Order: sequence, then C-alpha cells, then structure tokens
Amino acid sequence: MIYNLFPTTEGAYNLYFEELDGDYDKVDMVDKSPDRTPARISEVDAFRAGREIETEYLPTKLRPKKRKGKLPDLAIHRMGQICSQRFRDVIEALEPGVHQFVPVQIVWKDKSVDERPYYWFVPRTRIWSLDPEQSNPPLREDGWYLGYAMMGEPRPDPIQPVFRKDGVKDHHIFVEGGITGHFYASERLKQTVEAAKLTGVGFSDPLPLI
Repeated sequence: MIYNLFPTTEGAYNLYFEELDGDYDKVDMVDKSPDRTPARISEVDAFRAGREIETEYLPTKLRPKKRKGKLPDLAIHRMGQICSQRFRDVIEALEPGVHQFVPVQIVWKDKSVDERPYYWFVPRTRIWSLDPEQSNPPLREDGWYLGYAMMGEPRPDPIQPVFRKDGVKDHHIFVEGGITGHFYASERLKQTVEAAKLTGVGFSDPLPLI
C-alpha cells in the first residue's frame, strides 16, 4: 500500500515560523525542465516538485512563533518541510543520499539557538506511477489526476488514486507527477516512522498499489 505523508498539527494549532534571513519567495528548483506535463512543472511549488531546490535564497534561520520547547520531528513552513535529525536518519537509512537536507537554525524568541540539528527537507524523487484507468477519477490524457482538484462539479466516490508497482518500484518517499502538492510513502517507511515514534508525521488511509 501507499500513503500520503504530511506534517500534522500540534494540538489544536499549526506550528508557524518567522524567517530571519534569506528570501523564501525567490527559492526555486535547480532544474525546471518539463517532464510529461510541460505546462505543469513551472506551476508546481519548488518545495513539492520532487526536484532539488536552489539554496542561495533559502532561509538559514527560522524563529518559531510558539513558546520555547521541543519541535516535532516534522513541521511545515509555508510549503516547505522542516525536519529533525531523527527524521533524516529514518529517511537516509532507507534511501541514502537520495533526498535534499539543508541545515536550518531554530532561533527562539529569547534569541537562543536550539542545539538540536534541523533541516529543510526536500524529496528528490519525482515519478509517474498512477494507473490511468483504475484511478478514480481516471487520469487525463496528459497524466494529470484531478480527483483532489475537482471544484463545482459532482465528485466520484471514492476519490482514490491507484498506484502501480512498476512505477513506484523501490521508492520509499516520492512526489507523484500527476498530483500537485503531495508526498507519498511506502508501507515500509510508514512502519519505520511509527517504530521510531517520530512526532509530527501523519499518514493517510492506505491507497491501492497494484
């Protein structure tokens, strides 16, 4: 099975950060060359495209807007992901050297710097693995899945992308090219995250893998 992986909220509120340097809005992909949907890759957020990002403008210091304490192992800032060393260790154990981890300092409101290492986390695996006919609704001819983007029209029940084993192969965390803004995880990654008791990491209900 495949799972949508996402940062969860802390209690009843999200964890927000203030950027202390850099220029987040100028961060872009290193490679924006088109793949199966030429018009789409340029529209996808750089942090969620499944490609390496440039680091020139990437903030190196973030200030949490919550009171001082321990951050979860996975958090979100705008469309980017902040992760702990524990989260990185889990990913690197399964896919060493595949994904992008860029150090970022956590600076609290009292100006103290958190001694624990944190990183911007950018998955660098972008694949096309959806079954065009078994997915509900079926894919468009260009490989785009509109199940999550259907507005103002009757939605199929259930809305369910269906992944193919020959497309997913042995990837453990990846971006699906036909769906914008989501990360997907293997069964093994889910089990490893849960065994390590990582915080701030959520998983959807299982999605079919055929």
